[in-house]
Amino acid sequence: DPVDCRVIAREENVAVSPPAESCGLVVQLQMDTRLVPILQVRDTGTLAGRWRATLPAPPTPKQFTVPPVVVDGRVVVAHGTDVTGYPLAGCGSATCPAAWARSDLGSPTAVAAQPGRGEVLVATGDEVVALSPTTGATRWSAPLGTGATGLAIAGDTVFVGAAATLSAFPAGGCGAATCEPAWTAALGTSAT
Repeated sequence: DPVDCRVIAREENVAVSPPAESCGLVVQLQMDTRLVPILQVRDTGTLAGRWRATLPAPPTPKQFTVPPVVVDGRVVVAHGTDVTGYPLAGCGSATCPAAWARSDLGSPTAVAAQPGRGEVLVATGDEVVALSPTTGATRWSAPLGTGATGLAIAGDTVFVGAAATLSAFPAGGCGAATCEPAWTAALGTSAT
């Protein structure tokens, strides 16, 4: 059964993001009572804490708009202007540092990943950036011309909604550092 994030919020009196579940663990972002953002990893069955990480606090505390992504044994978190990566198994301690961090991508609006692809896609500002989930290194990027509001991966295609345009890119990139869309479609209304 999926974990009900409202139960965790009531127990700890904190704001929480939607959960991501993998390998018997539930991963969530929480804002503690001091408005400090925390990544919390718990056992799915018991909700006992496995490990946690304190995230960089944005200048103005805000609700979590981008839930964490778990893929290929990694947790990727986008919050404020930071994107950070952690091993899902933790670091052998109750509190873990990030394995990598990026603060040069702008303000992420969406994150998506597909197991076995070796990349995490981040929609930020007016581009989509594919990052290594292990190192955070940029694999490829694509300019969008306007801020992305939605991001999804289906099969071998990355779909990005920006303003009233849906753009499709090959998953895994185009073989170059910067990619153009394989196709675009005007939606007539804002993409989300």
